[in-house]
Amino acid sequence: VRITADEPAAGKRFAGWTTEDDIYIEDASSPVTSVLIGGGDATVTATYVDLERVQSVTFSPAGGTYSSAQNVTLSCATTGAQIYYTTDGSTPTAGSICYTGAINVSESKTIKAIAVKDGMLDSEVTSANYTINVVDENEGNGNGTNNGNDAEKDAWELKFGDNEYWQALDDLRKRLV
Repeated sequence: VRITADEPAAGKRFAGWTTEDDIYIEDASSPVTSVLIGGGDATVTATYVDLERVQSVTFSPAGGTYSSAQNVTLSCATTGAQIYYTTDGSTPTAGSICYTGAINVSESKTIKAIAVKDGMLDSEVTSANYTINVVDENEGNGNGTNNGNDAEKDAWELKFGDNEYWQALDDLRKRLV
């Protein structure tokens, strides 16, 4: 007799055949198999189990605020899982960008990722927000010597004559108010 298991419900997989009767099952791990029943009635039951879920994707470094560009690596503890990601705010799928190496984050963005493996449920979507605040070292006096610190520039100007001293002090006061 040839038997076929029903399609598994979502989140389940076929695990094998079970029987309480003394019958021969050709391949107990196949959803389609043949059985040999001696005489009389026999009950053969398809068994289904829950699929395991792929572990969530982790980010290194973790999301946060940084003063320079970051090379972000993605990883998954489930052996053989493939990672897919997006940087446009959309939810990643197996059709998204396939992760092959570090992602250079040179401007603020959010990375969302999933991990996928055949025979398992996809991981939950994980995300990390990166804020990149690059300090312009040439800001301030225009020549980069004060690392963008206008107060430091004003302090240097205080070395000159009385009129320049009061003008520099007044300019500094206006910026602080």
